[in-house]
Amino acid sequence: MTTENINKKRVHETAASELLTSSIITIIVGKDDAKESFSAHRSILCAHSEYFQRALGASWTESTDGVVNLPQDSPKIFRLWLSFSYFGKIASRKRGPDEITEITIPEIQTEYQSLCNLFCLSDKLINDTAKNATIEALFELSEVRIDGKWYIPPYYNVDFVYKNTPEQSPLRRLLVDFWSTFDLEKALLDDERLPKRFLADLAVALSKARGKGARNLAKDNGPTKYLSETKKEVGGETTAEATK
Repeated sequence: MTTENINKKRVHETAASELLTSSIITIIVGKDDAKESFSAHRSILCAHSEYFQRALGASWTESTDGVVNLPQDSPKIFRLWLSFSYFGKIASRKRGPDEITEITIPEIQTEYQSLCNLFCLSDKLINDTAKNATIEALFELSEVRIDGKWYIPPYYNVDFVYKNTPEQSPLRRLLVDFWSTFDLEKALLDDERLPKRFLADLAVALSKARGKGARNLAKDNGPTKYLSETKKEVGGETTAEATK
């Protein structure tokens, strides 16, 4: 058995002890009839989210009560985020390359919507690792062909992302580059449904693409172009780690 295989089967005793002895936090997500309650280890929440680190800090009421409220967020998307925090993978009905090639158009649209929502929630919770995994999942989904055609996130995903991300968001750049496969004239057919800022960004991207002779900016760039700098815990301290 190689060292690599041993490491895959083992966890540092300090990390294991912290998880097993960590207190349980209640997270109430959504509001009214759509509200759901989740339970999670404090150590997991804080290790994967600066938002929860602050919310569960000594000066916040949540730290004493052990309850965090996220009334503006979707329970479905929070479940995806929490699952990723525990297992390091984005939950999906289509798990492998063979299964994802059998996906239908409605399923692609649903996956795009979930992934765009997951990215925005991960951005709010300050979890760059989850954001990067979402970018890579979007790329994987964009490679799927149905009857020889490939599908990109539709206008309502673009609208949602532009309403819920800052100007320099890597997901904004990715959506623009996905849409660069179309001519600007075709994008303008959705003019009333697409954000004006997006159309301006797309016009700039298409101008640059023509100058480089590029056709698909996202594919030419690859996923690493859109990844964020991540952080990892070393000996209980958080250090920055640049994404390569």
